[in-house]
Amino acid sequence: MPIQALEQGQIVEGQVDGETVIIARSRGEVFAVGGVCTHCSGPLAKGIVIGQTVRCPWHHACFSLRTGEDLGAPAFDPVSCWNTELRGDRIYMTGKMKPATRQAANAAQDGGPENIVIVVRGAAGFAEAEIARARCGSSPRCFMRAGWRMSCNNASRNGMGRKL
Repeated sequence: MPIQALEQGQIVEGQVDGETVIIARSRGEVFAVGGVCTHCSGPLAKGIVIGQTVRCPWHHACFSLRTGEDLGAPAFDPVSCWNTELRGDRIYMTGKMKPATRQAANAAQDGGPENIVIVVRGAAGFAEAEIARARCGSSPRCFMRAGWRMSCNNASRNGMGRKL
């Protein structure tokens, strides 16, 4: 693909060995990752590029363009990722990377939280708990209340979406 055909922040969709892939350009770099969100199979080609991440248009799951790592709920699995290379004025995908893994950190050493309260249920709550456990090691205790019913839209409208 010619580099001139891909503007900053633009996403182009294609197929590699039967797998949907998106190619995105951000901050002068070109990235190639799986084009299907791991939450509900949303089309990442219709998402938006923010920095070195892509957000799903359906539920705003966030993935690293550099590694494919799932960075934000409700996704809880990474997308595939390919190495890219610029040869002259053309973009080439030069091989699939190993699947992304979260880097576990020690919460106590890093001054991270001992307890985390997650106020969402379903896939979003599960994804946030998995991300917290992976990033903070085994030390955080996640508290979730399974029977509480609230839609995401109501939570946002009632002010629960703002930072405290």
